[in-house]
Amino acid sequence: MVVVGGGTAGLIAALLFKDKFPLKKVLLIKSSEIGIIGVGEGSTEHWKTLMDTLGISFPELIRETKATIKIGILFDDWSESRKSYVHSVDNLCNKNKHMRFDEYLMASVISKEEYPLNHTFGRYFRKWKIPLREELLFHSPSNQFHFDTFALNKFLLNKCSVKGIEIIDNIVDDVSISEEGFITSLKLQDDTIIESDFFVDCTGFKRFLSSKLGAKWISKRKHLPLNHAIAFPTEHTEDNYEPYTSATAMENGWVWKIPTQERYGNGYVFNDDYISSEQALQEFNKKFNTNVEKPARDIKFEAGQVDKFWIKNVLSVGLSSSFAEPLEAQSIGFTIIQCLQFLTFYDLWKVDRDLAEKKYNDLMDASFSNVIDYLQAHYLGNRNDSDFWKERNFELTDFNRENLNFFKKGIFPDELFSSGFLMFRSCNFFQVIHGLGLLEEDFILKTINNNIFEYNEQISNLLRESFSKITPAITHKKFIETVIKINPPHENF
Repeated sequence: MVVVGGGTAGLIAALLFKDKFPLKKVLLIKSSEIGIIGVGEGSTEHWKTLMDTLGISFPELIRETKATIKIGILFDDWSESRKSYVHSVDNLCNKNKHMRFDEYLMASVISKEEYPLNHTFGRYFRKWKIPLREELLFHSPSNQFHFDTFALNKFLLNKCSVKGIEIIDNIVDDVSISEEGFITSLKLQDDTIIESDFFVDCTGFKRFLSSKLGAKWISKRKHLPLNHAIAFPTEHTEDNYEPYTSATAMENGWVWKIPTQERYGNGYVFNDDYISSEQALQEFNKKFNTNVEKPARDIKFEAGQVDKFWIKNVLSVGLSSSFAEPLEAQSIGFTIIQCLQFLTFYDLWKVDRDLAEKKYNDLMDASFSNVIDYLQAHYLGNRNDSDFWKERNFELTDFNRENLNFFKKGIFPDELFSSGFLMFRSCNFFQVIHGLGLLEEDFILKTINNNIFEYNEQISNLLRESFSKITPAITHKKFIETVIKINPPHENF
């Protein structure tokens, strides 16, 4: 099996395939001449699955990738109805073992907390602190992290070497295709020929391999309005850093801020029908009182996906297969989903190629549609202070058009999220709908008012349980430093 591309997607693919088939030769072709995209990256819950599968420990990850804790994403200025909200793994919905949405709804409309769905966020994480466990052992309070992109790349490359994955530093120049339409070999720039029975395309937006087999790009731009991003680092200005990603809405898009141990990764994602890269950078500097002179990256993109994630003997993974936009840091998580699901169908492919490809592609189509649906929901607030926000130049997805009125009334039917391969489910959608001020609170109060005393008691118990496990806290930076100090690297790392 040959993986082409040495970015995060390629390294994850190579590692997961080698873990699944330890006796099978896995070859990674990467180029030092081709840079990697990113000035700081965030992950979703799926990263913990990757860590468990590959045997990566929490202290090792923190130490080697300059990682910090990500408890969630703080959204500022996305709607006039509510200036700030958080999408967090630490929320009442996840704490409610019975998944009683009526209780969750009640808490959302009667709580006087600044972050009614995420009480520990307001009390600790918003203050850049990490609550310690009672046993005072240093474990991650979250399965999500922020990484220094380049440190992460180096770390995963080292893991590839340790696991026996052969790495070639070169560029693929051409491919050979059989009469049946399968890639049989690759020709490198130095004329080396690489043969294999299966190839993984992780060449990013170039889609170098899949395009040779006729893969077509399906644009999703009509559903997502942004198409351009500038990215750049900034220095820490305080002796601490936040344990969350910041996502601040701007006049023509939004800005991310990702803290790593040594600096911030920042970016402005915008629609260039309304603003240029130069104007976007000026707006950023004015908003955040910085003097960034030029971006480290200036990236044009289009939301969309290939028509077939798996075609013949080529699997497209990461940016080669799909891209929505940087919102909610879903790119790495979707890459992990792609690879793990491929591994469940690989043996079937040896027996019935058409069936395996169809089943896999149908699953990935549904999974990526879920990403598009969820990201679009973030733009449905009532901010209207610029042409970008007034015009909202995009069409609702079928899912959002059919279900938005239900969501506003606090109704999130389980069958909408029943698939096992969706990144975002009812709790995720609820936090955004609530955070944007879209819930019809009068309707919700009216429908459950007859049981208000029962609900008050249940919600009080829920909150009491939430707070009962909280212990003293230390700063995020001190937490990270302590993890590194008490967990020195092994000599053979």
